[in-house]
Amino acid sequence: MIRVLLVDDQNLIREGLKALLNQEQDLQVVGDANTQQSAIDQVEALHPDVVLIDPCFAKTEGIAATETICQRFPDTQVLILTDLNDSESVTTALRFGAKGYLLKDLCPDELANAVRSVHKGYTQLSPGILSKLLGTSDESAPPPIAYVSNATSNVVAFNSAQRRSSSLPPGFTKLTARERQVLRLIASGSSNKEISRSLEISEGTVKNHVASILGRLNLRDRTQAAIIANSVMPLLN
Repeated sequence: MIRVLLVDDQNLIREGLKALLNQEQDLQVVGDANTQQSAIDQVEALHPDVVLIDPCFAKTEGIAATETICQRFPDTQVLILTDLNDSESVTTALRFGAKGYLLKDLCPDELANAVRSVHKGYTQLSPGILSKLLGTSDESAPPPIAYVSNATSNVVAFNSAQRRSSSLPPGFTKLTARERQVLRLIASGSSNKEISRSLEISEGTVKNHVASILGRLNLRDRTQAAIIANSVMPLLN
């Protein structure tokens, strides 16, 4: 049974999500919260597997709750469910540790499946979110390279079988073996200092590798690199 905590400042939304998710045999809503402190307290008390949260409530409380939960409770996966689809909101949530970013226009089955996938450790993104992170529009984005939309869901789901069958991101084949090692560690959330210790190289060398990776893959920052890396993880050996 996957234990879910709902965090939203609208009572109607929380009650609707609760009724929806509790219809699933393998999902159980164990609590709900409408403030940052209540959300943190309930995560600590209830130990949910997944927190479904809208980060836009009470101005900055939602995103602050996301950051705190991800930092203090690493065994709990955070899944964003919101109306906000600007690149800054997406990037901030994922940088703080959220495992997925969904928009509220998805259908019930897609939401339930996304909760299951995030619980397994897979990243979940609504259509169009990845292209925002990469600074492109849907029309100008390259063909799917590290993500797919399967027949039963419009949610972008990164799973191992799909990764293996997908083509590589542009520039990926130019990465050296060491750069792939660094990229794998970036995907796991390691800092430059932690990568330095793990690979037994200097932090300066790590910074050079990171800069090279971003340049080869045409990415802006580590957040984008981590997302791409998670989507092709089996290939980072």
